[in-house]
Amino acid sequence: MNEDGVMLADGFNTHEEDEVGRICNEDADITSRKAVTYNQLIDGTRVSMRNEDQTLIEEETNATVLLGRNLGAVNLESFHAQGIKEASFVLLQETQHSSLERVDISGYWGNGGFNHEFVESGRYGEVVNILNVYGPQGVNEKRLLWDIISLLVETSNGLWVVAGDFNVVRSKEDRRNSNFDASSAKDFNDFVEEADLHEYSLKGNRFTFCMGTKMGRIDRIFVCWSLFNKWQAAEYRALPRFRSGHCPLILKTESRNFGPKPFRFFNSWLDRTDFDKVVELANGEYMGLGPPDLFLMMKFKFLRQRINKWKDEKFKMEHEEQLGLQTELASLEETLMDRDLVESEQWVWEEIKKRLYEIDEFKFNDLKQKARNN
Repeated sequence: MNEDGVMLADGFNTHEEDEVGRICNEDADITSRKAVTYNQLIDGTRVSMRNEDQTLIEEETNATVLLGRNLGAVNLESFHAQGIKEASFVLLQETQHSSLERVDISGYWGNGGFNHEFVESGRYGEVVNILNVYGPQGVNEKRLLWDIISLLVETSNGLWVVAGDFNVVRSKEDRRNSNFDASSAKDFNDFVEEADLHEYSLKGNRFTFCMGTKMGRIDRIFVCWSLFNKWQAAEYRALPRFRSGHCPLILKTESRNFGPKPFRFFNSWLDRTDFDKVVELANGEYMGLGPPDLFLMMKFKFLRQRINKWKDEKFKMEHEEQLGLQTELASLEETLMDRDLVESEQWVWEEIKKRLYEIDEFKFNDLKQKARNN
């Protein structure tokens, strides 16, 4: 035994004794409280140790077993036999405890050197905050309400749905036969942008409120950006009104009405000589008003309509052209059976085949792109 109180096994040479002593001296706090017995050394590297930590682990294991029994577990006698003495953590499930208010976890582990996490029993989902709004008539009162809602949305956790009668419109197109207050509309649009609220495309009635001949879209359902992205295919619809002047609004996050077919752009359109002109004319002719997001959405809709119209007309013309060229080609082939084609006929023959190949290539590329995207 050396001066550090470490007992060495038989067969150690002086160099190995110095090495063991150096290792022990690297942590004086550990060696001062542990009596280490070296039972065997294989190839100078493998050491089996028994010290006070083993006792602490056994105590902690016993406390864990006690915790399991208090939480309703049974048949824990095999806990030790399965090597749990060397465990660094323990997982317990289905304890049927709704809370740990009456359970002192620290008393079960044996000391304070541990952490724990606990989830109450029950069903869990994402928090959705729903705010039912009735907008005041006064301009100052409206501004105050917008500030309160913005602060509430910003400082609260979870998803947000802000809906109701806001008594204000976002653009001039949202009113008919009634006065449009540009200042209030600007305040309202600033509030929607600041609170990061978004609105799905409304289906059904264009106006949600009607009194006599006065109409307006003052009822809305806004959602936060996270909810908007989570349910992008949600259905937002204004239902028919009966005795009330307001249309009921409905928002379905699981839409069974998939709406119109999605707009699909084919690369072959770029090879048509008149496609660029169609886009340029549509871009220059569009005249829209309203908030930037609605303006952009309506502009895309206008452009899509123009492209679809061009596409239908173009495909119809190409189909009729293809039929005519095929008829003309068949006529030249009949002529070729009787005699050779003259130079002008030969030129027509080549141009027809070239054009038919071009039309077929457009169709083939469209089919290939469609198959790749499906």
